[in-house]
Amino acid sequence: MLDIPIAATETTRGCHWGVAQVIAQRAADIVRADVSWKDGITGTLKIAHMAEGFGLNCEIHTTTMNYMDIVNLHVSCAIKNCEYFEYFVPEDNYRLPMKGDLPIDENGIIHVPNGPGVGVELDWELIESACHNYICQTLEDK
Repeated sequence: MLDIPIAATETTRGCHWGVAQVIAQRAADIVRADVSWKDGITGTLKIAHMAEGFGLNCEIHTTTMNYMDIVNLHVSCAIKNCEYFEYFVPEDNYRLPMKGDLPIDENGIIHVPNGPGVGVELDWELIESACHNYICQTLEDK
């Protein structure tokens, strides 16, 4: 019986099935989703459309990885029931595996890139370095 909206479901299990349970029980006023937790673009869109059918917004949750956040940005712009785009700063901590920064202008507005694919380029040197460091650390730990 709160007078503020409750946002939930960003990390619930079961992709759209888990969110459906929350909606059916009227346990949230706003649902949350993102491509890294909710079975990619398809799962996230299923959640957004289901929420829209029940008159709820589906706000997109950050993935803490720039490249995936670009995918989330595309999804958030493709649905009617999303008002916000969540993004963590400082950006340097979440750069892997994308080249460059997110396309945020001086007013803090993020813009959808229009290049091939999701519109940004992967930093393969950074990916290979991170994988190499992870593998080496794992071997040292054994």
